[in-house]
Amino acid sequence: MFFALVVSGCVPFALPPVTVSGDIGLAKGSTPPPQGAATTSGNWMETGFRVGARPLGLVDSYLGRPIDVGVGYLYERLPVGLGEGTTISPPLVQGAWLEFMSWSQRDINGSSAGRGGPILDIEVLASSLPGRGVVTGFGARLGFGFEGAGFVKGDGCADRGCAAYQGEGGIGIALFAEYRQIGDVHYGGLLIEFSLRLPAAAGVLFVPEMLYLLAK
Repeated sequence: MFFALVVSGCVPFALPPVTVSGDIGLAKGSTPPPQGAATTSGNWMETGFRVGARPLGLVDSYLGRPIDVGVGYLYERLPVGLGEGTTISPPLVQGAWLEFMSWSQRDINGSSAGRGGPILDIEVLASSLPGRGVVTGFGARLGFGFEGAGFVKGDGCADRGCAAYQGEGGIGIALFAEYRQIGDVHYGGLLIEFSLRLPAAAGVLFVPEMLYLLAK
Protein backbone atom coordinates (compact mmCIF):
# COMPACT_ATOMS: atom_id res chain seq x y z
CA MET A 1 0.00 0.00 0.00
CA PHE A 2 2.73 2.47 1.02
CA PHE A 3 4.82 1.59 -2.06
CA ALA A 4 1.80 2.08 -4.31
CA LEU A 5 1.22 5.55 -2.88
CA VAL A 6 4.86 6.52 -3.35
CA VAL A 7 4.92 5.23 -6.93
CA SER A 8 1.82 7.30 -7.68
CA GLY A 9 3.56 10.43 -6.37
CA CYS A 10 1.66 10.51 -3.06
CA VAL A 11 3.69 10.60 0.16
CA PRO A 12 1.79 9.88 3.42
CA PHE A 13 2.99 11.57 6.60
CA ALA A 14 2.11 11.71 10.29
CA LEU A 15 3.58 14.04 12.90
CA PRO A 16 2.95 14.19 16.67
CA PRO A 17 2.30 17.43 18.56
CA VAL A 18 5.67 19.18 18.73
CA THR A 19 7.50 22.24 19.95
CA VAL A 20 10.23 23.96 17.96
CA SER A 21 12.44 26.39 19.86
CA GLY A 22 15.56 28.50 19.58
CA ASP A 23 17.67 29.91 22.38
CA ILE A 24 20.54 32.33 22.81
CA GLY A 25 22.60 33.28 25.83
CA LEU A 26 25.96 33.63 27.54
CA ALA A 27 27.97 30.71 28.88
CA LYS A 28 31.13 30.61 30.99
CA GLY A 29 33.40 27.62 31.48
CA SER A 30 36.81 26.07 30.99
CA THR A 31 38.46 23.45 28.79
CA PRO A 32 41.94 21.86 28.70
CA PRO A 33 43.65 22.37 25.32
CA PRO A 34 44.44 19.21 23.29
CA GLN A 35 48.17 19.75 23.84
CA GLY A 36 47.75 19.36 27.59
CA ALA A 37 48.65 22.96 28.37
CA ALA A 38 47.00 24.97 31.11
CA THR A 39 43.24 25.03 31.28
CA THR A 40 41.68 27.99 29.49
CA SER A 41 38.43 29.66 30.31
CA GLY A 42 36.23 32.17 28.60
CA ASN A 43 32.86 33.77 28.11
CA TRP A 44 30.96 32.34 25.14
CA MET A 45 27.91 33.21 23.13
CA GLU A 46 25.68 30.13 22.94
CA THR A 47 22.96 29.53 20.34
CA GLY A 48 20.76 26.46 19.95
CA PHE A 49 17.81 24.78 18.31
CA ARG A 50 15.43 22.17 19.76
CA VAL A 51 12.56 20.09 18.47
CA GLY A 52 10.51 17.62 20.49
CA ALA A 53 7.27 15.71 20.84
CA ARG A 54 4.55 16.89 23.27
CA PRO A 55 2.08 13.97 23.53
CA LEU A 56 -0.17 15.63 26.14
CA GLY A 57 -0.98 18.38 23.66
CA LEU A 58 -3.10 16.03 21.54
CA VAL A 59 -6.26 16.00 23.71
CA ASP A 60 -8.45 19.10 24.11
CA SER A 61 -9.52 18.24 27.65
CA TYR A 62 -5.83 18.41 28.72
CA LEU A 63 -5.50 22.11 27.83
CA GLY A 64 -5.81 23.09 31.50
CA ARG A 65 -3.46 20.38 32.79
CA PRO A 66 -0.98 21.31 35.55
CA ILE A 67 2.03 19.56 33.96
CA ASP A 68 3.58 18.91 30.56
CA VAL A 69 6.33 16.58 29.38
CA GLY A 70 8.42 16.50 26.23
CA VAL A 71 11.25 14.53 24.66
CA GLY A 72 13.37 15.48 21.68
CA TYR A 73 16.62 16.48 19.97
CA LEU A 74 18.91 19.48 20.49
CA TYR A 75 21.55 21.09 18.29
CA GLU A 76 23.76 23.88 19.61
CA ARG A 77 26.62 25.94 18.28
CA LEU A 78 29.27 27.08 20.75
CA PRO A 79 30.99 29.51 20.94
CA VAL A 80 30.60 32.64 18.85
CA GLY A 81 33.84 34.43 19.59
CA LEU A 82 33.59 36.07 22.99
CA GLY A 83 36.59 36.01 25.34
CA GLU A 84 40.03 34.49 24.95
CA GLY A 85 40.79 30.79 24.54
CA THR A 86 37.33 29.89 23.33
CA THR A 87 38.13 28.48 19.89
CA ILE A 88 38.89 25.04 21.36
CA SER A 89 35.51 24.80 23.04
CA PRO A 90 32.92 22.36 21.60
CA PRO A 91 32.09 23.71 18.13
CA LEU A 92 28.90 21.65 18.06
CA VAL A 93 26.79 19.95 20.72
CA GLN A 94 24.02 17.47 19.90
CA GLY A 95 21.90 15.28 22.11
CA ALA A 96 18.56 14.21 23.50
CA TRP A 97 16.48 15.97 26.14
CA LEU A 98 13.65 15.14 28.50
CA GLU A 99 11.62 18.04 29.84
CA PHE A 100 9.17 18.45 32.72
CA MET A 101 7.00 21.57 33.07
CA SER A 102 4.79 22.48 36.00
CA TRP A 103 2.25 25.19 35.23
CA SER A 104 1.61 26.85 38.55
CA GLN A 105 -0.17 29.76 36.84
CA ARG A 106 -3.03 28.88 34.47
CA ASP A 107 -5.75 31.01 32.89
CA ILE A 108 -8.21 28.88 30.91
CA ASN A 109 -10.74 30.48 28.57
CA GLY A 110 -12.63 27.97 26.44
CA SER A 111 -10.21 26.60 23.85
CA SER A 112 -7.28 28.84 24.83
CA ALA A 113 -4.99 29.10 27.85
CA GLY A 114 -2.23 31.21 29.30
CA ARG A 115 0.12 29.27 31.57
CA GLY A 116 3.47 29.63 33.30
CA GLY A 117 5.73 27.83 35.73
CA PRO A 118 9.07 26.13 36.36
CA ILE A 119 10.78 23.93 33.76
CA LEU A 120 13.40 21.20 34.23
CA ASP A 121 15.43 19.72 31.38
CA ILE A 122 17.69 16.65 31.61
CA GLU A 123 20.09 16.16 28.68
CA VAL A 124 22.37 13.48 27.23
CA LEU A 125 25.02 15.15 25.05
CA ALA A 126 27.77 14.44 22.55
CA SER A 127 30.36 16.66 20.89
CA SER A 128 33.44 16.36 18.69
CA LEU A 129 36.32 18.04 20.53
CA PRO A 130 39.55 19.01 18.72
CA GLY A 131 42.23 16.40 19.38
CA ARG A 132 39.90 14.17 21.41
CA GLY A 133 37.29 12.92 18.96
CA VAL A 134 33.68 12.38 19.93
CA VAL A 135 33.00 12.63 23.66
CA THR A 136 29.76 12.31 25.60
CA GLY A 137 28.38 14.08 28.62
CA PHE A 138 25.30 15.38 30.37
CA GLY A 139 23.50 18.61 31.04
CA ALA A 140 20.62 20.09 32.98
CA ARG A 141 18.57 23.27 32.71
CA LEU A 142 16.25 24.89 35.21
CA GLY A 143 14.04 27.75 34.19
CA PHE A 144 10.72 29.54 34.26
CA GLY A 145 8.51 30.02 31.25
CA PHE A 146 5.23 31.49 30.00
CA GLU A 147 3.11 30.20 27.14
CA GLY A 148 -0.06 31.15 25.33
CA ALA A 149 -1.77 28.19 23.66
CA GLY A 150 -5.03 27.19 22.05
CA PHE A 151 -6.55 23.93 20.87
CA VAL A 152 -7.13 23.65 17.12
CA LYS A 153 -8.69 20.97 14.94
CA GLY A 154 -9.47 20.75 11.26
CA ASP A 155 -8.63 19.41 7.84
CA GLY A 156 -8.22 20.62 4.30
CA CYS A 157 -6.79 20.06 0.85
CA ALA A 158 -4.59 22.07 -1.49
CA ASP A 159 -2.76 21.54 -4.76
CA ARG A 160 0.00 19.62 -3.02
CA GLY A 161 -2.12 17.30 -0.87
CA CYS A 162 -4.56 16.87 2.00
CA ALA A 163 -4.04 16.92 5.76
CA ALA A 164 -5.87 16.85 9.07
CA TYR A 165 -4.55 18.46 12.24
CA GLN A 166 -5.43 18.37 15.92
CA GLY A 167 -3.73 19.58 19.06
CA GLU A 168 -2.31 22.62 20.77
CA GLY A 169 -0.75 25.54 18.97
CA GLY A 170 0.95 28.42 20.70
CA ILE A 171 4.02 30.51 21.45
CA GLY A 172 6.19 30.73 24.55
CA ILE A 173 9.19 32.38 26.17
CA ALA A 174 11.41 31.07 28.95
CA LEU A 175 14.57 31.93 30.89
CA PHE A 176 17.02 29.15 31.81
CA ALA A 177 20.12 28.56 33.89
CA GLU A 178 22.12 25.56 32.68
CA TYR A 179 25.14 23.40 33.46
CA ARG A 180 27.02 21.12 31.03
CA GLN A 181 29.79 18.53 31.42
CA ILE A 182 31.07 17.10 28.11
CA GLY A 183 34.29 15.13 28.46
CA ASP A 184 36.73 17.49 30.18
CA VAL A 185 34.81 20.59 29.13
CA HIS A 186 32.36 22.11 31.58
CA TYR A 187 30.37 25.32 31.46
CA GLY A 188 27.27 27.03 32.77
CA GLY A 189 25.11 29.69 31.25
CA LEU A 190 22.01 31.86 31.18
CA LEU A 191 19.66 31.57 28.19
CA ILE A 192 16.47 33.03 26.79
CA GLU A 193 14.34 30.68 24.68
CA PHE A 194 11.49 31.32 22.25
CA SER A 195 9.23 28.40 21.36
CA LEU A 196 6.49 27.51 18.90
CA ARG A 197 3.98 24.76 19.72
CA LEU A 198 2.40 22.92 16.76
CA PRO A 199 -0.51 20.43 16.63
CA ALA A 200 -0.31 16.84 15.38
CA ALA A 201 -0.87 16.43 11.65
CA ALA A 202 -1.41 13.56 9.23
CA GLY A 203 -2.16 13.39 5.54
CA VAL A 204 -0.84 12.85 2.06
CA LEU A 205 1.43 15.10 0.00
CA PHE A 206 1.35 14.94 -3.78
CA VAL A 207 4.87 15.19 -5.21
CA PRO A 208 4.69 15.01 -9.01
CA GLU A 209 8.48 15.34 -9.21
CA MET A 210 8.68 11.85 -7.68
CA LEU A 211 6.96 10.39 -10.72
CA TYR A 212 9.64 11.96 -12.89
CA LEU A 213 12.46 10.58 -10.75
CA LEU A 214 10.98 7.08 -10.71
CA ALA A 215 10.54 7.15 -14.46
CA LYS A 216 14.21 7.97 -15.09
